[in-house]
Amino acid sequence: TLGDGEYLFETQWYGCGNNAIYARGTIGFDSNVTDFPEVEHLPSLDYSSHTRTIRTGQIVVFENLHHHFIGIKLGPVKSSSHGHPRDEMEFEYHIYSAI
Repeated sequence: TLGDGEYLFETQWYGCGNNAIYARGTIGFDSNVTDFPEVEHLPSLDYSSHTRTIRTGQIVVFENLHHHFIGIKLGPVKSSSHGHPRDEMEFEYHIYSAI
């Protein structure tokens, strides 16, 4: 969970492997996007799937119930089922104030 109030985002993530993870929800994605997109580019993302495989360095955009957006850039992902002592992921995020 990130943010609060109208800008609260309850993200969902599922294990996939090292340096990749499944994101689930109302999400926009373009596998070529590696920098946070400008707000005017958010509608051009692909929102056709509710589950995507996100790899380290890629960005996924979640839409919340209030139609606000957050971009999450995936950092390193470590999986306990792939040789690491515990599951963990690092990320950066940007909450968009308007679209």
